Amino acid sequence: MKLNKTILLILLGLSAFCQVGKANATCSQDGNIVRAVSTVNSVIYYYIAPSSTGITPYNVYFLVRDTDMTNANMLLAALAGGHRVSILGSATSCPTTGPNRFGGEVQTVNVLPRY
Repeated sequence: MKLNKTILLILLGLSAFCQVGKANATCSQDGNIVRAVSTVNSVIYYYIAPSSTGITPYNVYFLVRDTDMTNANMLLAALAGGHRVSILGSATSCPTTGPNRFGGEVQTVNVLPRY
């Protein structure tokens, strides 16, 4: 019985640890999708032109695996319809240098209205 409780506590701890990893995704960007690039390793990269880029324009890009078709389809529909999106990526923070900045794997997508 004590072994079962120990195993249960270990599994609960691992479960909580995995959830914390998703909760710490902090690279969030709003903007227009400017291109989508499919690769041979079943990944699609979506490049976002942020709403406010300052003086030097840049893109933030995110990846979506072929197993995440819900987010992939939402992003493709937003690209086709010219809608702005808000994406939360798995990178611990958004990069601040370079013309193309990696925001991590897509965690959530919000398609915003056009106006």
